[in-house]
Amino acid sequence: MKDEEIIEKLQTFSDYLEVGNIWSYCLRWMGWFIIQALAWLVDGLEGITDSILGIKTFFNSPDVQDFIKEIQPFLYVLLAFSLLYIGYLLIMNKKLNREQIAINLFISIGVIVLLNVGMLKADKFTDKAVDAVDLNEEGTTSEKIIKDGITDVAQLDVNGWKTTDLKTPNKVSQKNIKMIDITEKIDDEFKINDKDELSVEGKQILKKKLSLNGEGKEGLAKLDNGWLDFFPEQYYRWHWDFWTIAITLFVTGMTLLFITIKLAKLCYELAFNSILAQLLAPADVADGQK
Repeated sequence: MKDEEIIEKLQTFSDYLEVGNIWSYCLRWMGWFIIQALAWLVDGLEGITDSILGIKTFFNSPDVQDFIKEIQPFLYVLLAFSLLYIGYLLIMNKKLNREQIAINLFISIGVIVLLNVGMLKADKFTDKAVDAVDLNEEGTTSEKIIKDGITDVAQLDVNGWKTTDLKTPNKVSQKNIKMIDITEKIDDEFKINDKDELSVEGKQILKKKLSLNGEGKEGLAKLDNGWLDFFPEQYYRWHWDFWTIAITLFVTGMTLLFITIKLAKLCYELAFNSILAQLLAPADVADGQK
């Protein structure tokens, strides 16, 4: 390749080619630590949300189910007393809305007989619905966010250094994306796999960097040995959009946190109100106000 062509490639892919030094190394290491911490937070909250997503968290507990079974006979006795009370009122010619009593009786029986069964069915339906919409079969939400924000410079070479809009920015599996070394370098000796090396064009590009010549124009310079020869200048293999990944993970984590709190409250209210409804329904056949 001619120098002009290398300069053009370095300009085109400048956003993806970052020369490593001791300062960028430290910043990348700290940034990756932050990303890992946020990912851990999101994964933990996602697990809690999955475990709490469903009525079974409280309503389906053995203690609650045993309590419901134990009070079932009492509910029928209570319904019988309500019917006796209604009969007494009818005998005494009290003013009653007979149509409303029939509706209340139907609702009361439905609550006693069907509410608990319906709640259990709803629990199973919720589990199936969660499984149906689970799009993270290959990994967690945090792993998907990280994977979408990272580009492998080696894939630029695989695609012939033609475009930055890669169909596959990296070929790391979603479940393994956290295992990458964000400070890993890439040079002309890098191997894509056991058989394939970088292209000749890629090797030439990765040996040079942009620099201003004596006329103040962009030219080429060799990568040097870096600071005290301990950090030789090489391009980082992984290009990452740190702020996009970090902000997305943070927002996702906060969203999951609020959802978890809301779900916990909702599950408790569902269980409490279902039990309360079964207790009040047979005792409120007369007027239906409760």
